[in-house]
Amino acid sequence: PGDVYATRRQGPVLQQLEDFSQPDVSVNDAFRPVSKFFDRITRPEQLLYSLPQAFRVLANPSETGAVVIALPQDIQSHSFDFPRSFFEPKEWKIRRPLPDPTDIQSIAKAISGSKKPLVISGGGVIYSGATTALEALANQTGIPVSETFGGKGSIQNPGSWHLGGIGLEGTPATNKLVMQADLIIHIGTRLTDFATASQSIFQNPKVRFVSINVTEGDAIKQGATAVVADAKLSLEALASALKGFQIEPAWRDEITTQMTGWNTLRAESIDPGKLFDKSDLDVRTNTDAVLTQGQLIGVLQEKAQNGDILIAAAGGPPGDIQKVWDATDGRFAHLEFGFSCMGYEIPAAIGVRLANPDKKNRVVSLVGDGTFVMAPTEIVSAAQENLDLTIVVSENRGYQVIRRLQMWRVGHHFGNEFRYREEGPILTESAGTKDAPRLEGNYLEIDIVSMAKGMGAKTYRPVTADEFRKVLDETRTTSGPVVIVVPTIPHVSLPGAGLWWDVAPAEVSDQPWLTAARAEYNAGLGTQRWHG
Repeated sequence: PGDVYATRRQGPVLQQLEDFSQPDVSVNDAFRPVSKFFDRITRPEQLLYSLPQAFRVLANPSETGAVVIALPQDIQSHSFDFPRSFFEPKEWKIRRPLPDPTDIQSIAKAISGSKKPLVISGGGVIYSGATTALEALANQTGIPVSETFGGKGSIQNPGSWHLGGIGLEGTPATNKLVMQADLIIHIGTRLTDFATASQSIFQNPKVRFVSINVTEGDAIKQGATAVVADAKLSLEALASALKGFQIEPAWRDEITTQMTGWNTLRAESIDPGKLFDKSDLDVRTNTDAVLTQGQLIGVLQEKAQNGDILIAAAGGPPGDIQKVWDATDGRFAHLEFGFSCMGYEIPAAIGVRLANPDKKNRVVSLVGDGTFVMAPTEIVSAAQENLDLTIVVSENRGYQVIRRLQMWRVGHHFGNEFRYREEGPILTESAGTKDAPRLEGNYLEIDIVSMAKGMGAKTYRPVTADEFRKVLDETRTTSGPVVIVVPTIPHVSLPGAGLWWDVAPAEVSDQPWLTAARAEYNAGLGTQRWHG
């Protein structure tokens, strides 16, 4: 990014954003917490040091992340006699740290002595290109494999050991198996709060942990016996060390039982042909929706082909995709859930399409209407570049996933739906707290189709499953951005994960519904455990 003048003669430019106690601070310092390398250049020759360091970080598997070189406006125009060699093309090698054989033997010993081992596969498996190695290990041993948000799609050729999503947005079957496991093998994952259900998911009193991770700080989480190395090389070495090992028949049977039940429930939940009874919904729900969001995903699943990529980041879509999307056989899912970043989806689709220009592969971003109205403008960029993207908008009339969380944890919801305010005074003295009109009227009439069309997209609004299927077929080879708005029934969720989450209601309240929510929360606190 550009930065304020290093000479400071004119002070911070434009908005004059400044900190009188820290003149060296600018708005670009907001990048520091989310950057793996940050530097502000105050002399042009400093680039001789900082640019190589920035590229080193980008190519380092354990340190990689966003890098920021802030260039003050005056420095951008300064000259310097750079050596010609500085501008010559250079290839930065991404190295694979070798596993220590002693560490491999240690985790092999732990696995061999376990009765109910289970793998948690994270995004590091995908980054390492370790999918085939992990599948080979699972086929060889029968050890079940679950996936985090980042690890979604780390298994491409599944067996009976493939569990799917883990954690707060994972499948109830996977989570029941994790609760029973006596050995957790976490590979290429940070074990974030959603994966561990706030450290409440590991319920076996004898549970132990082993890990494979290129980053030592993540490798040692949960007190794990760790292999700090490349995932692909480590899994290949581990498979060799585990020759002859198979999980016990009782554990294999339990996996089969849980997954059989879940597969039936999943199929029912995303079946577009199953009519949903809306009779128990709010009578003020003026929506023409006939599909649930789960059924919308079911249609996308039907039409997904090898090489397609489905993107989601915020609200309900990433959780629903984590739970029910089958990302095997090249039907990839790219889920950004580190910050649940609203607005990531369309720029991400642009990046994915630039990286994968093959027109036979569809790039789809699934967004809620709440996310769409916050950040739709990159549709213009996609139209400018004539990039083939499909943006599917689940029109469920607001931020329904947060409404669901509020109802679960505090018993009331506020401001999450696109509703008109009820008639009545708001700011007068007569508007008491009980009488003030609330945002509880009919749903707003927001014309997302016109918004998207005005930014250069080809637009559609199918209502039924058959209409949606037809539009997906017709637009698969369409050039430029396509926006498909599908109305979905509000307040309808996929089956729950069956886990507790550390989101605390008020500790003291005179509201009876909040007292009950706090009692439920307190009961769940007893499931949290410390490891390591």
